[in-house]
Amino acid sequence: MAEALGVVGSIFAVLPLSATVVEYLSTVNGASEDRQRLLSEISSATGFLYVLKEQSGKAESERLAIIASLGAPGGPVEQFQQALEDLVAKLLPAKGLKKLEKALTWPFKKEEIRAILQRIERQKSLFILALQNDHIGLSQGIRDDIADLSRGVKEIGLAQGNDAKDKVLRWLCSTDPSSNHNAARKKHEPSTGAWLLRSKTFTEWKDKPNSFLWLHGIPGCGKMILCSTVIENIANDYTDGVAYYYFDFNDRAKQNVDNCPRSVIVQLCRGAEKLPDSVQKLYDQFGRHQMEPSLGDLFEALLSVIPGRDPCFIILDALDEFEREDESERKDVLAMLSQIVSRGLKNLHILVTSRKESDIESILAPIVTGKLSLSQDSTEVDADIGVWVYHCLVTDFKLKRWSDSVKKEIETSLIDGAHGMFRWAECQITALRLCRTEALLKKALKQLPKTLDQTYDRILLNIPEESRQMARTALLWLAYSKRPLYLDELAEAAALSPESCTLDRQDRLCDPHEILDICSGLVTTIPENVRDPRDYQNHERERELLRFAHFSVKEYLISDRITKGNASDFAILEPEAQTFLAQVCISYLLLFNDYELSSAEDVYSKPLLEYAARFWHVHASNNVMLPAKTVSQMHNLFRPHKGASFLNWLRLYEPMFEIPFSASLQMGKPLRHFESPLYYASFLGRLEVARSLVDEGADVNAQNDGYASVLQVAAAHDAESVVQLLLKEGADVNAQGSVYGSALQVAVLRGAESVVPLLLKAGADVNAQGGRHGSALQAAAKRDAESVVQLLLKAGADVNAQGGAYGSALQAAARRGAESVVPLLIKAGADVNAKGGAYGSALQAAAAGDAESVVQLLLKAGADVNAQGGEYGSALRAAAGHCAGSVVQLLLKAGC
Repeated sequence: MAEALGVVGSIFAVLPLSATVVEYLSTVNGASEDRQRLLSEISSATGFLYVLKEQSGKAESERLAIIASLGAPGGPVEQFQQALEDLVAKLLPAKGLKKLEKALTWPFKKEEIRAILQRIERQKSLFILALQNDHIGLSQGIRDDIADLSRGVKEIGLAQGNDAKDKVLRWLCSTDPSSNHNAARKKHEPSTGAWLLRSKTFTEWKDKPNSFLWLHGIPGCGKMILCSTVIENIANDYTDGVAYYYFDFNDRAKQNVDNCPRSVIVQLCRGAEKLPDSVQKLYDQFGRHQMEPSLGDLFEALLSVIPGRDPCFIILDALDEFEREDESERKDVLAMLSQIVSRGLKNLHILVTSRKESDIESILAPIVTGKLSLSQDSTEVDADIGVWVYHCLVTDFKLKRWSDSVKKEIETSLIDGAHGMFRWAECQITALRLCRTEALLKKALKQLPKTLDQTYDRILLNIPEESRQMARTALLWLAYSKRPLYLDELAEAAALSPESCTLDRQDRLCDPHEILDICSGLVTTIPENVRDPRDYQNHERERELLRFAHFSVKEYLISDRITKGNASDFAILEPEAQTFLAQVCISYLLLFNDYELSSAEDVYSKPLLEYAARFWHVHASNNVMLPAKTVSQMHNLFRPHKGASFLNWLRLYEPMFEIPFSASLQMGKPLRHFESPLYYASFLGRLEVARSLVDEGADVNAQNDGYASVLQVAAAHDAESVVQLLLKEGADVNAQGSVYGSALQVAVLRGAESVVPLLLKAGADVNAQGGRHGSALQAAAKRDAESVVQLLLKAGADVNAQGGAYGSALQAAARRGAESVVPLLIKAGADVNAKGGAYGSALQAAAAGDAESVVQLLLKAGADVNAQGGEYGSALRAAAGHCAGSVVQLLLKAGC
């Protein structure tokens, strides 16, 4: 049974990785024939793994031994996984890397493709032998394959030269600020912003050491375009040491503060021959183990990169563009800037833009070396607005038809009324383009709104009555969708409501582009080239992303200010919006309850299906109040015996692996290959659904392929109320299985700290052995979870229990560099010289992790500095192998 769990765990890790590779292969340009061969081979090999995973749970002992041999160290599953990981390293979208210069292109040579395909085909042939029950052939094949492993690894190296560096940078890079920069440059008119580059404030910032300039101004004054002008100016003068980032209200990923230092590190390291040791260490500690570094870890890595660039320019736009619920993110950004300045780095020049808001000013005012208000004296900005307005009047086909005198009147009126607001002038130009007679135009000029709020009121109230509901629905979707929406998706969504969610084409717009006319002045589009999974040749097709035209549009729609004016019917409140979106998504999925979706064409002919499948449960989070009808519909979604909706949902989006449709291998996959409804309800923490399923007879102790039980999956995702329900209904708290061992171990490993006491109180064995980390204590030590370690020790955890990847809890904590946990374990009686685990001893583990302070703790506690064994043979070799110079010195001083 243990062998079966081992190979299932290995396959379990490979499946989402395979989907990731397929997704990346679908987005890269060029070499369609080679790409299609790779897609075919990977999909085929993965299909065999699905079957083997299913068979491993039912096989007799002899057959089980055959399947288990696939998961041996260096065996077929491991080699297939390594091949996929190597592909990901080279295919990972180059956001923020070379995408700043060009789109990602096909990165492989013909001979490289040949080597990759040969390697994958070899593993696939071994999977087939296992399915055919050919024990002799499989054994010989594995022996031959392992003998060729070193050569195969060299072949799959892909002749990348600097791949080690690229792999780290690709892991770090999660967002692409160049898209914002390019959008800003498109709006830029030649000669605008030149006044800023000539100003004394700017030249002093550029030339003086350790300088920090803050550009602030009112909404819509053109801060983003000015920021892009600064970036262009600096990038023209310096080819290295320049990094920028745009915080973006339209993109939730660009409101995640962690992505800012990640992007800046990538840009600063891009031209370096070798990565700084701190960046490599960050990857070794987190990236290699599929873990995410904290903001503090990223911050320290960034600080280590800056001194190597002289000068170093960091330019950040729109510190104020965070969602209301993300105030902590803004505080983190400001705190990060404050700490960077406190280091007094002479080579560093920082420029940021934002509104002049009190929380931002309170942090920045004491630390900046220069400030420039774009609102206090808007003369220069007004001059730039004049240049832009003149350009519109001579190039726009609707405006250039007017006489010179009328154009002059437009120009004068807009410059006088703008008061430093580019966005205000832009909205008026949009409105004036609609005037069909000179009389109407002059009337509009006399009635120009004075503020942006009044401007938005006028735009909203000018929407025809028959289109207002559709407009409001579209704006609601744009305000609270979980990802940017494509034009066809929004056009579909705008026609739907919980009360009238139908497939009747009479309710739809004839042309999706009509939504742009309905919401004119409030939204804009961005073209994006995407791969079409329906096309065998994987040709690109252009889709249009919709977004608000400006941050101030969304801000006004969700503010209290709109509720006090004539356009109050368009006010959008978040609780109402989330409920609405959850209702529509669930209702939309249930529209297809009568038949199974089995092809890409089925999906793409229903534009909102992919979004609804992926995000219904996010909108229906547990803090959203859903009406009884919607709760009942949600229950029906989890009843596969009553229709196809449950299967359709999982084929469209597998939530456990987070596999989206465009990358999935799920189409056509039968229901029996998915987990149970109770499993997914527990995974999502849907208490009401789980209770309903249990009441209908769902087995709370049923075995599953992923997490071994529904209790494990609920514990893993900190679903406290579901855990309580399952325990009350008789779930076995000590059930063993999966790569996680037990519910207690998985709760500890996944950081579900509210669930741990519940499981202990219910009788969980604190010393249960099994799983990847051997015991719950080792898992807690690996996570550096000090409070959980204390809780487990208090509950009687054996501090010297052996087993798992690291051999002991102390070795796991040492490898992580867990400075607070290591002393706890030593104080509790941990043997500092215990043998076993991947590194042989805790000291070797700490040395391999370059954890200097932990090495000192262990030596002080009596660790044998010359102990032999483990992956590196000794602590000294481990430290030397990881270029941990300070640790090498410590060990030599201690008697190595």
